[in-house]
Amino acid sequence: MLLLLPLLLLAVYEQTLDYPFYFDDTSNIINNPHLQLKEFSVAGLKRVVSGAHLHNRPVANLSFALNYLWGQYDPAVYRLINILIHGINGFLLFLLVGRTLKIFQGNGSREGFGVWESAYFAAVIWLVHPLHIQSVTYIVQRMNSMAAMFYLLAMLCYIQGRLSEKSREKWLWGSGCLASGLLAFGSKEIAATLPFMLWIYEWFFFQRLDRQWLKRNGRNLVIGLVLGLALVYFYLGDNPWERLQAGYGLRDFTMGQRFITQWRVIVFYISLFLFPYPSRLTLLHDFPASTSLLEPITTLLSLITLLALTFSAFWLIRRHRLWAFCLLWFLGNLVIESSIIGLEIIYEHRTYLPSMFLSLLLVLTLRKVLTNDRIKRVVLVSIMIVLSIWTFQRNRVWADKVDFWLDCLVKCHDQARIHNNLGQALEEKGRVADAMEHYREAIAHDELYVTAYNNLGLALEKAGDLHDAEQVYRHVLSFDRLNAGTHYNLGTHLGRRGRVEEALAHLDLSHQNQPLDSDPDVHNNAGIILAMYGRLDEAVGHFQEALRINPDDFLTHNNLALTYARQGDFIRARYHFQETLRIRPDFEEARQNLLFLAEKEHGR
Repeated sequence: MLLLLPLLLLAVYEQTLDYPFYFDDTSNIINNPHLQLKEFSVAGLKRVVSGAHLHNRPVANLSFALNYLWGQYDPAVYRLINILIHGINGFLLFLLVGRTLKIFQGNGSREGFGVWESAYFAAVIWLVHPLHIQSVTYIVQRMNSMAAMFYLLAMLCYIQGRLSEKSREKWLWGSGCLASGLLAFGSKEIAATLPFMLWIYEWFFFQRLDRQWLKRNGRNLVIGLVLGLALVYFYLGDNPWERLQAGYGLRDFTMGQRFITQWRVIVFYISLFLFPYPSRLTLLHDFPASTSLLEPITTLLSLITLLALTFSAFWLIRRHRLWAFCLLWFLGNLVIESSIIGLEIIYEHRTYLPSMFLSLLLVLTLRKVLTNDRIKRVVLVSIMIVLSIWTFQRNRVWADKVDFWLDCLVKCHDQARIHNNLGQALEEKGRVADAMEHYREAIAHDELYVTAYNNLGLALEKAGDLHDAEQVYRHVLSFDRLNAGTHYNLGTHLGRRGRVEEALAHLDLSHQNQPLDSDPDVHNNAGIILAMYGRLDEAVGHFQEALRINPDDFLTHNNLALTYARQGDFIRARYHFQETLRIRPDFEEARQNLLFLAEKEHGR
């Protein structure tokens, strides 16, 4: 039965290996030079941890950097690791549920539909569930699945430590629990709930709801609260309230609106878990914020539903504490992302960790309702097969970017981001005119959508409409005068048209407004423009600055080598051509340039 786990996993996810990168994959992985790890070294790893985007998640960033080291930007390498992590999580969940059922039922064996069979079906149903596609097929959400993996590992280490009789073993397992917890938090901040979940687990299963233990160990809860506050301080800084409010600066909803909207979101998550038909799943949901308890009325109904679930969890503690724990696991692990933190309203990947014990709750319910073990197995296998088919079908949508964003558009037609991303996908296929229609549609939905304007400007340039492209860039700067990306695009555009001083001025403004001096392309393009008009010394300075920011940019090395060659400095030119080929051995232009340089030096 266990051998079936990897076979099922491959059956539903193997097709996704060669699918392209999507959405936030670009900003967090592709356009993140700090993750371009060329060699396994302490200095390289430090650079990844300190410089990568989302630096509060160093463990996940290190995994992406190692992927780059092994296969650069081959999506199959990244997705293979994602699938492997998901498979490990399914196996860890099997162990955790099995251990929990053994502790709950005692050491005596149970006839019929027993402990490990229940654990097995709970793990398989969760493993093949379509709701988790975003945490597997969507590469950047490895942050989510890695956090869950170390979270489960920490739970298992804690349980093993509690069951160990030798003091040394207890310390070893305790250390493993602590290390796993830190790795989980270093993957994604959702792991901040771990201390509280361990405390609840201890009281539910090892102390068997002993009130005297609760009174004696109340200080442990205080320690957990202090640890949780410390994690909040680490993440939010000295002024957490100000940081929380700042997160709403670019949102079209308030903190209060997000808080009450999450009641509807959580109920919707439950409905997706119970009925994850592929047509109900999408990357971006059309989910308008609630403005009051009655707008829409489902806000109040969802609040009543959640209060009923919470009351049921506490009412079940004495009678069916395993069921109660499943509900508390689900609600407790949604606390962070379904709170007042200024995140997007809804994403399916947020159910990844919380839904783990919902799978067990489903199995427990069927065990209770169905009396015949054979019927139970038939029903559970049927559920497993249906979920596997739906996951396979839903994964096929991710095969092509245009089809993927068209699917999103059908399910959520009013989001400007979908039109913008569909436009980019069409432009990648050479359908520039169609792409421009969707960029304009995105702007029609959001008149201040800078990314869509910039993409429209670039598409107009590609179509040869240079005057309109310039007007688009200047329009953006009329309402967002410090936008680094627009200054960059306008500067590059003007440079191509020979307006060098204007171009350099805009590139300089782009450089000044880049966060943490992170974009070497500004300097690279300034160097190209200056070299184009014979200002070689200034061009060299910009190329060198670009390489200071990103020493492994092969194009900049090549541009600097060409500039040195024009200056007659063949020694430096040869070095940078060689660096270009070291970084990108298949870059034929640099190879030809190096041969030409050797012939020129020989003739000289």
